[in-house]
Amino acid sequence: MPFLVGLFAMSEVLIGAERALQKIEFSRESMTVKLPGFRTLAKMKDVILRSSLIGTVIGIIPGEGAAVGAFFAYSVAKRRSKHPERFGTGIPEGILAPETANNATVGGALVPTLTLGVPGSPAAAVLLGAFLIQGLIPGPRLFTERPDIMYAVFIGLFVINILMIFIGLVAIRFAARLIMVPTAVIVPTVMLLSFVGIYSVSNSFFNVGVLLGAGILG
Repeated sequence: MPFLVGLFAMSEVLIGAERALQKIEFSRESMTVKLPGFRTLAKMKDVILRSSLIGTVIGIIPGEGAAVGAFFAYSVAKRRSKHPERFGTGIPEGILAPETANNATVGGALVPTLTLGVPGSPAAAVLLGAFLIQGLIPGPRLFTERPDIMYAVFIGLFVINILMIFIGLVAIRFAARLIMVPTAVIVPTVMLLSFVGIYSVSNSFFNVGVLLGAGILG
């Protein structure tokens, strides 16, 4: 965990520190919501399929979560792109890859959670705890003894994705204002939270050292 967070997250923080004092100019038009058309999505079907697969696999691996899947998909998309120098400027591929993988990890995390009782993400761990409180033991027998619960979970995922479209269209107007926060504030804040989070996993300063080393390597 410290190595992966350092390799994908801390490395971006260190890169961001180089441009922390630079003033970022942006247009007010960037605060408006513009949905991509089907032709645009069709052109990026390879990115969508690849990022979906990456996110699902990362989600199945216990303890990784959406952040690792998003950073990994972004790095793969950048490496395979014909114009990697444009990544970081807001091109569709650079946005689509991490967000697709981020969403795909949710379904992937449910695989070990529901079949083996091993949570694939923090959110899946909460779901597992809710199951245990209700006396439901994850495993193959759960699918045969309580299929109603399993179908409710699967149907719920479809309903949630539809609702998220409308919630996102409203929330994005407020979330987009985060770009007004200076990089000089974001960089140390993310770095501090990374240190605290990694240290709290096992109360080990060695993990913090691994985090920094992997960040420099990344």
